Amino acid sequence: MARKNQSNLTVNLNLTDQTETSDLQAYVFTSGGIPLGSAPICSSKAAVIKMPKNMNGRTIEVLLGPVTEDNEPAPSASTLKRAGAYFLPERYLVENPVIDISIPGIIFPGWCRCHVKGRVINRVNLPDGSVGERPVCNARVHICEVDPWIHILPRIPDPLVLKLRDDLLDIITQLEPPVPIPQPVPGPRFRQTPAFNTSSTNAREIARETSTQAFAKRQLTVDANFSLKALSASSNTRQLRHQLAHLGHILYPYWCLFPYIWPFYKKDCITTVEVDSTGHFSTTIYHDCNDQPDLYFWVEQLQDGIWTTVYKPGVACTTHWNYVCDTEVVINAPNAEPCEVPGYDIPDGVTLFVLPYKIGHTPIWGTPAGTPSAPNGWLRSDGFLNYHTPGLGQLYDAPFGGTLNFYHDDSYFIPKSDTKPGPADNSIKYYRYSFRRLGTSDWTAMTTPQVRRYRMEYDDGSLPTYESYPIPSQTIGGEPNLFEFKPRTPPVRSIDPSSVVVREWLSGNINDVAASWNTHIAAPAIDDDHPTDQAGTFEVKV
Repeated sequence: MARKNQSNLTVNLNLTDQTETSDLQAYVFTSGGIPLGSAPICSSKAAVIKMPKNMNGRTIEVLLGPVTEDNEPAPSASTLKRAGAYFLPERYLVENPVIDISIPGIIFPGWCRCHVKGRVINRVNLPDGSVGERPVCNARVHICEVDPWIHILPRIPDPLVLKLRDDLLDIITQLEPPVPIPQPVPGPRFRQTPAFNTSSTNAREIARETSTQAFAKRQLTVDANFSLKALSASSNTRQLRHQLAHLGHILYPYWCLFPYIWPFYKKDCITTVEVDSTGHFSTTIYHDCNDQPDLYFWVEQLQDGIWTTVYKPGVACTTHWNYVCDTEVVINAPNAEPCEVPGYDIPDGVTLFVLPYKIGHTPIWGTPAGTPSAPNGWLRSDGFLNYHTPGLGQLYDAPFGGTLNFYHDDSYFIPKSDTKPGPADNSIKYYRYSFRRLGTSDWTAMTTPQVRRYRMEYDDGSLPTYESYPIPSQTIGGEPNLFEFKPRTPPVRSIDPSSVVVREWLSGNINDVAASWNTHIAAPAIDDDHPTDQAGTFEVKV
């Protein structure tokens, strides 16, 4: 039974031929693509969908497509359309909530479900000269389907088709080895880049890597050899288009080489999926079983409360052509902020601790008993470090400077509060970072306000929202310049709606800045106002 603010929309389907179809489901969207509801078409060839009454008199879109499985998110309108779903715009009327559709069953393709999965990482050059791989969290991946080559080719003007033919023949003879032309294997084999360099030199390097390393080197089929020879023998653009279309499934890595055809690529972003705390993502899309999807990915990350694009390369050179379902896509996003997981175990019996973890991206070695001196890239107990940089090589006894961000880990049992408040209260709720120049007596507190990000989910179908929990410097019980340890869960606010069902922090303790110190204030650089060198050794106290 429909609720008071809902009414039932009935979609009746009449197949005008004798073609047998797979199971169908009716989907209803607003004209802007917002999902309103769906229901399978039962044996009586009808589907009943609950509709909000505020849609009365408005145009809706009814699509007939594949049936989704239990607990599987409904596909978007764009996904269904690209997969060949039947599409009908119609006006919804509460007083006449029935839509009759009469179509031949032969128009429906065979639909296949495709599980798309992957992970987003951040590859960095570590101070010891090696390359590290860290997961990226607090991010969302936009999955787009790119028009196949047979749809791109007709958009290219005749003069560029002739140029494409000449350039293609030229590049094939120059690539090593010039023959055999590699046969395709599904999936992407292009180097991932944060911002693709559109120079022909860079494109040639990518295509060379693609053709000589990532693809199996097999002889062209007789048919493909014939088509390739036909390219060089013809100047008729109609024939050239036919031959290029015929070779598209073999030569698609080479299209990346020719920037003048890139503007003719088109993509349709069909879904957006969030990554988990380890950088992994997965979703299910639908496609015509006769056509493997060609997928393109771009990534945003929530940075300082703003969704920031951290990976969006060129479509022509990073599309995953003929994506093989259920294979992992690895996306390297150099502009993303990685999320770290503690690489240590807490000793038995330790329940309360605060562990200084790193300054900026430099981990703190400390002085553990019986251990060797700090390795490359770790902060030594004297405040210096040795590290390797790709540009300058090995550096020794490097100091810190600029604004320093301090990170620490702390126990799950912090904040801790006893049940009896008052003078005997042994609660642990606050911390303070201070600094002083070595040899002096007065400590100066770090007071830069901090913030913690969290995510809220709702039970009314609304999209998640991302909120900020401010951590200002406070005076508590006469003690100034204190910061609150992050609560175990984000606190409930008076403005939060009752539909909130989940509140969760976006990152762990060691990914949150505990304190910031602008060292230029304590030790300004040499200039007209500060003619002497103010650098020196400072102590930091937690």
